[in-house]
Amino acid sequence: MPYASITELEHAAGGADRLRDLADWNADGTADPAVIEQALAQADAYLDQYLSLRYAVPIQNPSPILRGYAAEQAVYWLRQSRGFVGEEENRQLENRQRQLELMRDGRLRPDDTAPTRSEAVRAEFVARDPDAVDVSRNGLRGAW
Repeated sequence: MPYASITELEHAAGGADRLRDLADWNADGTADPAVIEQALAQADAYLDQYLSLRYAVPIQNPSPILRGYAAEQAVYWLRQSRGFVGEEENRQLENRQRQLELMRDGRLRPDDTAPTRSEAVRAEFVARDPDAVDVSRNGLRGAW
């Protein structure tokens, strides 16, 4: 299963119409499913080449950031194959590469790490025992 969904791919392309324009290689007015599948596969392979140095790929529970990068990379591949890549797209590619390097180095996580609430430990207020020894700075002064 690819990291990015069709909805995320449409969003990265700028809408369904723009995605159709990029993925309609036989000029029949509809996006070619094989082209979209190839773009998503190319994007996953590109991301995995960075992530495989530290993580087992494919990432089982990709974070929203990683899914967004996959969609953007798929759109980049589509634009590149059609000859529509300019300076802005190359700048965005460099930004994605820097972020993927951070993931590769372990400074960002590629998987969704939303913590689950634990019921094992609960905070509790304990009243101080009035007969307890004073261990403050003032209480210990002169104790030696």
